[in-house]
Amino acid sequence: MDANGIIWFAEQDANQIGRFDPKTKTFKEYEIPTPNSQPVRLTADGSGNIWFTEFAANKIARLDTRKGHIKEYAIPTQLSQPMGIAVDEKGRVWFIETQANKLAVFSPAAGKFKEHAIQSAFSAPNEIAIDKTGGVWFSERKDRRLVRFNPATEKFKRFDIPSRGVPEGITADKKGNIWYCDKRGGKVGMLNPAQGEFVELNVAVTNGQPMDIVIGAADSVWFTEIGANNIGKLNMSNAISDGYKPAKLSVKLDDEQRRMFEQKQEQKNP
Repeated sequence: MDANGIIWFAEQDANQIGRFDPKTKTFKEYEIPTPNSQPVRLTADGSGNIWFTEFAANKIARLDTRKGHIKEYAIPTQLSQPMGIAVDEKGRVWFIETQANKLAVFSPAAGKFKEHAIQSAFSAPNEIAIDKTGGVWFSERKDRRLVRFNPATEKFKRFDIPSRGVPEGITADKKGNIWYCDKRGGKVGMLNPAQGEFVELNVAVTNGQPMDIVIGAADSVWFTEIGANNIGKLNMSNAISDGYKPAKLSVKLDDEQRRMFEQKQEQKNP
């Protein structure tokens, strides 16, 4: 959804970018110049333009929403298979090269790409998010971790997911927390990077398979459950307090989670 409340989406098989106006209940579609490009992820920049990745065409592209024109940019690395994409406050376009195992950035003003090799080999990077400080986050599915890239120092910092779950969709909230879906483990998780602490919540639906995640109004967390064909919602204000201390929330813990919780309690109260 863009700043004007317009919903944008990728049509992989139709090779189009779609637009839906909730007020007028009307659709509009934009044909992508490259046939069978397979658009997979999209995001809006500060000017309202839509940027998206073309998984099969090895390109990223910009849709000028005022003129309805699409301009494509070929990625330097061949067969990179671009996936997640995000735009920072400086207008730089960040995206993941899944097959090439790289984090890349494109400067629209200069028309130039810069690629950063991910240190973990064949890490199966997937989604991407940008936090309030400009840090670029992505998921390493094979190694089951979240990674932060500092654009100023060009250094990576890794955070291993405690349950050894596989992170799929990720997003950042206004406080700088990173939220993610663990499809295989049936969990929605949150990382507080400042403290290096994780909170993981079991999805109530059996075989829910949470996949994509986004922050909504009033700090609510919305996620999809592809296994159960549901959309789930978590109200953050009820789950996590401003000071990141545990709030009065009843969560069912499995044996591994209970062991980790007890260990943390012992560390805090030796």
